[in-house]
Amino acid sequence: MTHAAQEPAPWAAAPADALVLATRPLRPESRLEETSQYGDDVWTLTPAWLRADRKPLRLDFALVPPAHRDTAKLLFYALLIEDTPPGEEPITISSIRAYYTCVRHFLTWAQGRGLALTELTGEDLDAYHRDLTGLRLSISGVYRHRRAVRMLWAYRSRLTDPLGQDPLRRSLWQAWARANPRRYDENLTDRIPEHVMGPLLSWALRWVDDFADDVLAARAERDSIDARAPVSPDPLAALEAVLDDFRRSGQPLPAAPAHQATGRRGGEGLANFTHLARLAGHPRCRYDKVQPRRLIEEAARDLGVDTDSPLQHPVQAQLEEQR
Repeated sequence: MTHAAQEPAPWAAAPADALVLATRPLRPESRLEETSQYGDDVWTLTPAWLRADRKPLRLDFALVPPAHRDTAKLLFYALLIEDTPPGEEPITISSIRAYYTCVRHFLTWAQGRGLALTELTGEDLDAYHRDLTGLRLSISGVYRHRRAVRMLWAYRSRLTDPLGQDPLRRSLWQAWARANPRRYDENLTDRIPEHVMGPLLSWALRWVDDFADDVLAARAERDSIDARAPVSPDPLAALEAVLDDFRRSGQPLPAAPAHQATGRRGGEGLANFTHLARLAGHPRCRYDKVQPRRLIEEAARDLGVDTDSPLQHPVQAQLEEQR
């Protein structure tokens, strides 16, 4: 068995300017040099969230007890740069965010005892486990909290204040796992009736076979709009240039979602300020002032407002012989 004394010497704190997402793939619009540094109190993980939805993810170390803040930073820095000790596997950005909440919960509990992690005894770990199971969490929630605590042992060579022993070797922790086995291969959900599943499967196949090319092309066009540079450094000048393009083409302005236009007097359409800001390359908030709103409303009176906010990609797929 490997003992803590045989492990490499613990890390010192990483340089304050170390980029915590340096080894992670980033979203196309993100620049590595603008991402969070080790010395920041808040690490923004959103640039490394690669799914299509832009989900705000961050680690706020100001919420961690000061006595344990360096430990938390060292642990999550190792997780983010995927410096994993033997036997550990890299984990995803979303999992790192989930484990942050669990680690913070444990460190707050340890702070309540006034002890460093290296000073926690096996009896202390058992006491935490009893408190944890008394919270009436789901089985998966308890497993996640247990895993977070064990990280402070598994990553001990990366920490200056690690746990002094493996919590999974405690008989209380082992007994709970035996009494609450994970069930990965048993689906207890009732079977979906065929009269429901049939149409769902048919439409799923249509999206793959008939509509996918249009959806992917539209998504690529939208991504290119989001990534484009501002039309002009000045938000107002950029907006004027976009509106001039609509006037030259004679196209109506893009329409805001229907729920935003509900209750407008006269039933006239409402221009989509957010989409116009996107085309101009500036944040939507820059166009909430009086002058930008006046320019957009004047253009809407001159050109009219479309029924939607269409992209340029021409739809190829047909539904009941209509595009």
